[in-house]
Amino acid sequence: MCGAEVGAAAPASVRIGDVLDDSDRQAIRNLEQRWLAEERAGHGDAVLEHCTDDVVWMPPNEHALRGKAAVRAWLVEPFVRIEELEVRNVRIEGDGGVAYKVADYQTRYVPDGSMHPVTSAGSHVWVLCRGADRQWRVSFVAWTSVEERPAV
Repeated sequence: MCGAEVGAAAPASVRIGDVLDDSDRQAIRNLEQRWLAEERAGHGDAVLEHCTDDVVWMPPNEHALRGKAAVRAWLVEPFVRIEELEVRNVRIEGDGGVAYKVADYQTRYVPDGSMHPVTSAGSHVWVLCRGADRQWRVSFVAWTSVEERPAV
């Protein structure tokens, strides 16, 4: 994650101590909007294009998923149809090469084989890295699910 390997250097385009500015925050918000659009559409592979190859996902009450292949396999089963996905209370902080995003979410979805929507709400955190190409990518995702109830 983010060149965290021992001895790894930051990309030459990133200087340690660079400040995360408004254009970085906007780029991360734009990435978030593309991610959400792909997630709503059920395009898991497209979501993974926004991630580093060594991404780690930590779903609630499950073991960590390490790497795109593990995340891709997890996304396949069980299938859910997302009806609504809302993100709010977004906070983005960081420096020139590493950033984090914390937000609250609410999702209404219909599990495979069901006709009844379920609402899930909680919070999530992303850690993002800026690559040598100056693009932000998600390297770590974790979320909580504080409530699940049938939608009204």
